[in-house]
Amino acid sequence: MTADVRLKVVTPSGPVIDETVRSITACSEVGEFCVLPEHRPILASLKAGRLMFERDGETKVFATDAGFFEGGPDHVHVMTQHCVAKEDVISDEVQTQLAELQQKLNSLSEDSAERLPVEASIAWCEAQIRIVSEP
Repeated sequence: MTADVRLKVVTPSGPVIDETVRSITACSEVGEFCVLPEHRPILASLKAGRLMFERDGETKVFATDAGFFEGGPDHVHVMTQHCVAKEDVISDEVQTQLAELQQKLNSLSEDSAERLPVEASIAWCEAQIRIVSEP
């Protein structure tokens, strides 16, 4: 029986996390889920949200953008556009960016091709704000 899971998170900029962990919690399109050692194979579409993992009795919290989660009994791979540790989120900057994006979204027509990327950027900002707002 495997006692740990190897977690790897990669973005277009390169690897962000490469850790041996006890558990991983992520946000899929249908809800939050947890993966432990010996988990059956899993493939999930992630929405922007919280990624948590436990290592050596310590819980680490990250915000991830939309992406994909693939795992098995001894590993998890997350592919996402962005990933940032809770302690690295600069809340004031993200709040300012979110306000600008919401203003831009409000100025776009319902059928504008620009809406989807702006909505995705808003979801990314909201994920960051959510993790720094949690205790």
